[in-house]
This record gives sequence, structure tokens and C-alpha cells, in this order.
Amino acid sequence: MQSDPAKALAAVDLTDEERGNLLAGDVGALYRMGVNAFLMNYLARFEVCGLNTETYNQRMRAVKVDEIGRPVP
Repeated sequence: MQSDPAKALAAVDLTDEERGNLLAGDVGALYRMGVNAFLMNYLARFEVCGLNTETYNQRMRAVKVDEIGRPVP
């Protein structure tokens, strides 16, 4: 996954949008699509898809949420 994320994800059943967001490290978009933030944190922990702790936190903090923490478009 670290050396070639596109190859590692080739066999995974994802939509084009999901795959594109994942490969771009767009955790904010993935979160708005319903992906679990805790599980996505592993991407930053292992520094894949262009993420590290700093970029993960920046992108997640940019997500707008409602009063009970649900992402809003």
C-alpha cells in the first residue's frame, strides 16, 4: 500500500469516486460519504495515500458537521 496504493486497491470493490478520494488522501470527502474516521486514521498512521497525522487532522478539521457531529455537505 505504501509503495503503490493504486495497485494495492485495484482488486478492492470501490466506486470511482471512492477510489479517487482514497488515492488523493481526501479523508474529508470520504468521511462525508460515511467512512469511519477512526478507521481512516490508520491511513495517516501508516502514511499511505499522501497522508500523515498533520494532513489527516487538517483535512478532517475542515469537514463541516451539524450539532450532533454528522457531516454536512
